[in-house]
Amino acid sequence: PSVAKQQQPEPKPDTKAAAPAPRYLLPFPKLTLTGETDRRAWSVVLTPEQAASAAQFHLGYQNSIVTAPELSALRIRINDIDLVEEPVQSPDVLREVVVNVPNGLLKPGANSISISADMRHRTDCTIQSTYELWTEIVPASTFLSFADDSAHGFRRVDDIAAVGVNEAGATAYRIIAPATESASGVGPVVRLAEALAMSSNMPNQSISISREIKEPSGPGTLTVVVGLPSEISGVLSRVPEGASMSPVTTFVDDEKTGASTLVISGPTWPAITTAIESLIQPAEHD
Repeated sequence: PSVAKQQQPEPKPDTKAAAPAPRYLLPFPKLTLTGETDRRAWSVVLTPEQAASAAQFHLGYQNSIVTAPELSALRIRINDIDLVEEPVQSPDVLREVVVNVPNGLLKPGANSISISADMRHRTDCTIQSTYELWTEIVPASTFLSFADDSAHGFRRVDDIAAVGVNEAGATAYRIIAPATESASGVGPVVRLAEALAMSSNMPNQSISISREIKEPSGPGTLTVVVGLPSEISGVLSRVPEGASMSPVTTFVDDEKTGASTLVISGPTWPAITTAIESLIQPAEHD
């Protein structure tokens, strides 16, 4: 009699996806609110996809042990709407607060954010005692998270302004330009660095220029590949279509350089310069 061959179960693919990168919010390495009343305000640029996505606001903080929670309050406002208000109540450990962002509160482009604290001393009400009052907002624990996958990438040139910051409050631009040793490429690459710096207008920026990719991108980092198609073909898995015929400025998800890589290319360096100037002109008029 025939015997049925027992089939071994096929190994299941690894479906565990990496957690989406958070959109960190603090453009400084440290934020401490001090005294009885203190406030900080700034703006955060979001893409249309981020603004439309369901989102949660994450806040991490710790405060001085002398702060009376029943008399003190920490408040977060986005676009002049109260989002968080709670007692200042975490002297011993980092407190992490997570709240849902109401639909329609976030908008494409600039969004205003303010963090304020009203603090009172547990036992003392002298002027000197106010210097003992503080609440530290932790940049690595203060961010927006988005439910929609479409909110985790860039698609258009205007999205450059939404690069944001990393968990230390810094913004990094990594320009990959294989032709940096050629005279024709040096000037345009320098102009590109200027355009990127003006586009984000972030206080803690760094710009690096290299001939090849050295490390993967992370939050607050934009990788830019610039050069003739023949020059960047070794950097990218695939050169964007049309680059050999006319100037191209586009975002690509590339196996070598990572998601949301900005590619600037063209048939000649004058053509590439034209593409770079198109980035600079809007920034100069902001």
